[in-house]
Amino acid sequence: MVRHYSISLCPRGIRSDTIGTGSDDQNLGSAGVDIEARNNDLSTPLHEAIRAGNKPTTTVLISLGANIQAKDRNGTTALDLAALEGKVELVEVLLVNKADVTVTDIEKWTPLHSAASRGHEPIVTVLLSHKASIDARDSQGQTPIYQTIKNGHRDLSSHLLLKGANWSVSDSHGRTVLHYAAMAGDGHVAKMLLEKGVDVMAADETGKTALHCAVKSGHSGVGRVLLDLGKADVTSVDNKKRTPLHHAAGNGHSDSVEMLLRHNAPMEARDIHGSTPLLYAANSGHESTVTILVNESADINAIDDQGCSALHLAAKQGHLQVLIQLVHEGVNVDATNVKGKTALQLASDEDNDNIVSELKKEGGSRKNVKHNVEEEEVKVEKVERNRILEHSHSGKASADGAGKKAEGVPSSVFYLLIPVLMAVTFFTVR
Repeated sequence: MVRHYSISLCPRGIRSDTIGTGSDDQNLGSAGVDIEARNNDLSTPLHEAIRAGNKPTTTVLISLGANIQAKDRNGTTALDLAALEGKVELVEVLLVNKADVTVTDIEKWTPLHSAASRGHEPIVTVLLSHKASIDARDSQGQTPIYQTIKNGHRDLSSHLLLKGANWSVSDSHGRTVLHYAAMAGDGHVAKMLLEKGVDVMAADETGKTALHCAVKSGHSGVGRVLLDLGKADVTSVDNKKRTPLHHAAGNGHSDSVEMLLRHNAPMEARDIHGSTPLLYAANSGHESTVTILVNESADINAIDDQGCSALHLAAKQGHLQVLIQLVHEGVNVDATNVKGKTALQLASDEDNDNIVSELKKEGGSRKNVKHNVEEEEVKVEKVERNRILEHSHSGKASADGAGKKAEGVPSSVFYLLIPVLMAVTFFTVR
């Protein structure tokens, strides 16, 4: 009678209850165990022995003819599994028994991809010594070094570079290993790649360079490396015309914003919708980033293609502290967007009651100020008008006096001539 092994679910996967304990390993064959039995995950007893980390069971199963290349539901072989879980002794046993180092799972990962993703340098070294391809590509076009960089295994990344890993390739999204070093915040690997000559301005399918990726993730240190050592262009734009500053501001990374501004990043650059970095920061509610940009004289009344200012966006999104800050800096609270709506109206539409209260309070304050200013203007206008009239009268009197003096004719003579002039006029009309 053939005895199939039983399985149970556990937090770390499917485990065999009869394989991997080591107590009856030598009797597996005589006990009639089906060494090619499959569980619901399509794992074989060999997979389970690898998961259990049991070398004796693994050795016995192989000696009994277990299919060393058998794949589970995900296309994972025993070698993939051993490499992923860092079991170097089992990797060596499998390789001695001719396990295929080029085999791939459903994601086209090789055992080297698996070991690299977990940072298992001893296993990477063993696999490379057995001619594993250092530049094998998975379904995303990524080589093993992509996995070491993405997962923060700095030393192993350096090791693969020294072993000749291709650093100039790009994956199916157009991203190079430098993009991933930037996203991971790995300045050490970024320096190594730049020294090797990687293209610092290579853009992915969305138009982002490594600098965009670094500051979007808040890695100002890597951003500095890219700008100072790699001479990255701080004005570069992605497919939506967003500069690195747009990404840093929109994600609230104040250190990256300050670093970019020190490198003369354009504060008033506009994306395809006419938005500036300040509008991005206000829309996302990043108060500290708004403070930095405003202190650097960013235009607080700048508007996007919809006529919305930073105040409109803060009001609509309910970012009270940003709104208060903008009002304090003198933003135009009465500005309307292309639909004729003020920030107050947008806040009301979104039921942002705290914003509405703040703007109404600000509106009352502005009315009082406006009334006081108008009163002062009226007073000043009256004083100025009286001064002009007085000056005009005194000027006319002086002019008349000067004219009469110049003619040298006494004023009484004019009164004597009046009848004569009237008579002349009468006969002329006749």
